[in-house]
Amino acid sequence: MFSPREPGSVLVLEEQWCGRLWSAIPHRYVGGDATTTISHVAYGTTGVFASSVGLPAASGLTTGEGKVRALATLEYRVLELPATPVHCLYFFVAGRWSRVNLAWSAAGEFAGWYVNFAVPPVPTSDGIESMDLVLDLFILPDGSWLWKDREDFERAVDDGVLEAHLPALFETEAQRVLTEHAAGQGALDPAWINWRPPWQHPLPQLPAPFRPGGSRW
Repeated sequence: MFSPREPGSVLVLEEQWCGRLWSAIPHRYVGGDATTTISHVAYGTTGVFASSVGLPAASGLTTGEGKVRALATLEYRVLELPATPVHCLYFFVAGRWSRVNLAWSAAGEFAGWYVNFAVPPVPTSDGIESMDLVLDLFILPDGSWLWKDREDFERAVDDGVLEAHLPALFETEAQRVLTEHAAGQGALDPAWINWRPPWQHPLPQLPAPFRPGGSRW
């Protein structure tokens, strides 16, 4: 069960893979209830990631291919990198295998809804734990949509990196999200498009244990 926080306070979204910390991104808490947490990541925020960037064995791979290779081999570097190229409003819903993010350009223009298929979120003492599972779906402002990284996801399933039941599960979850979009429900309610942060805080920073060289790594 999620607990309320002070609006604007910092929480950490951490990903775990094979018992290891896989990424950590600082968010600012927006609101929510016992089953939902809404948070914001501003353009310019940095996070820390397990990354294939710079590894000779990953040379020439796409970003998606490099991610799948890291998941399979557990060979990676711990790098501080930009968390997002846009402003994002995140919706974490208990029990859901997807999280919906609203995205705005750095100039504030609405870019659409980005749907990450991920392990259902659970609360931690620092914020939220989940794990992105490669596959994404992007809903454009005009309502059209497309898959992202589907080939990388299918390859990860075929190679046994991700579990075989996930494709059917994510197809069902995608239809659920698209139905919610058509109905304007939850994170897909058009009213959220006009949301803007009500605070003037500086970009959040990760606690020391989550930074490169920190104890969590």
